[in-house]
Amino acid sequence: MGYSMNLNDLKEMAKRDVSIDRNDIVSATVETPMLIHKYLDLFTANAKSLLNARRDLAIKKQEKMLFYKTEYKLKPETAKEMQMLLEGDEELAGMNANIEMRETIIKFIEETIRTLRNRPYEIKNIIEWQKFTHGG
Repeated sequence: MGYSMNLNDLKEMAKRDVSIDRNDIVSATVETPMLIHKYLDLFTANAKSLLNARRDLAIKKQEKMLFYKTEYKLKPETAKEMQMLLEGDEELAGMNANIEMRETIIKFIEETIRTLRNRPYEIKNIIEWQKFTHGG
């Protein structure tokens, strides 16, 4: 399982993983802890990747600031001008977009874990419903 999957692939995988086959409740019960572990692994890997991306951004931002202060033809004279240059820098913007996507993926993984942790209650409700509809 790749940890650098995109959000759409992750959504498709989660859609399959959170569904419960009403005809095979036993398998759903047994696989729940393994699925939670799978998504905890994904969460950990993506959280580490996010930390690395934030660190890389901070380093790159310092490099860009130094460049704009020393080598850029129109040197910024105020903090506001420096901020404008940094915000308009395509490389930094791409790195920021990457961080935002990683944050979105992590939030999605957290929600998937919550859904999986509620799975035993869903399974219990399915069993109760089956008992009720079958006169049990």
